[in-house]
Amino acid sequence: MRASGGGVKDHNMIVLTRQIESGWKHFQARFSEWQNAAILFSLGLYLNLHLDMLTNPAAGDIFKGFVAVMGAPSWALVGILVGGSRLAALYVNGAHTRTPLVRLVTAFFSAGVFTQIANAFAGASSPNFGVIVFSYLVLADLYSAFRASADLTFVSKTLETKDSSESARVVQFSKRA
Repeated sequence: MRASGGGVKDHNMIVLTRQIESGWKHFQARFSEWQNAAILFSLGLYLNLHLDMLTNPAAGDIFKGFVAVMGAPSWALVGILVGGSRLAALYVNGAHTRTPLVRLVTAFFSAGVFTQIANAFAGASSPNFGVIVFSYLVLADLYSAFRASADLTFVSKTLETKDSSESARVVQFSKRA
């Protein structure tokens, strides 16, 4: 550490600033993935707090399609698990290492849950916006899965290139010895 000036503090501040900038760029690039993960996780938490919501007479028959598929505790658990695992994968992908395969799988699971929710809203006898909103979320997740598959291809090619260059260095080193 230097006697004058910031030294370690300045270095730590620069590192923190770079991490924040990198995290912000990652968030912007993956906004729809973060959004859908947060929506699904939040729906699961909310439903877990209001387990009678799907069978409440005040809601009419708008949730009858949900109850036909599974009970409120199961819907809540699915939302929390799928949304939570996706949030965790996105955090790891942005902060530590690339996880395109996990992002791809969680996007498909999320799209499947949103498809079931859209179908459940379609089962209501009265018209509602749920069909439209959750159908859009399915499309956003399918696009996210497409992006994750492109990232997976990029990461795979990068690793192959790195592996082949590592192998070439090992061969060169062994020829010297």
